[in-house]
Amino acid sequence: MSAAAIGAGVLSLPYVFKLSGWLLGSILIIIGALTCYASLMLLSISTAHCDAKSYTDLTKKIFGEKWGGLPVVFIVANFFGSAISYQIIILTMIKNLAVTVFKVELATMQKSSL
Repeated sequence: MSAAAIGAGVLSLPYVFKLSGWLLGSILIIIGALTCYASLMLLSISTAHCDAKSYTDLTKKIFGEKWGGLPVVFIVANFFGSAISYQIIILTMIKNLAVTVFKVELATMQKSSL
């Protein structure tokens, strides 16, 4: 799960720095890293305290049996969002490649994609 989140995040870093600048972009990355560290520490402390073996097991022990499937929903939503992000990035790259290498006009591509 973390590999999918890191992959999608790394692909968007240049765009974030372009929009926010080096100073604000660096500050946002530091805030994100600290938030990630804090959440992983809370997760490891909770797992050790509850003697849980998985996200689902931890959720069941903390919130009850009714909410045990919630981590699976979040993981699937994360994978779905990552897949959509990759498709958008690949489509943009293919359009740029077609325009620069194959000299295809953008208006022609937009008509054919409808």
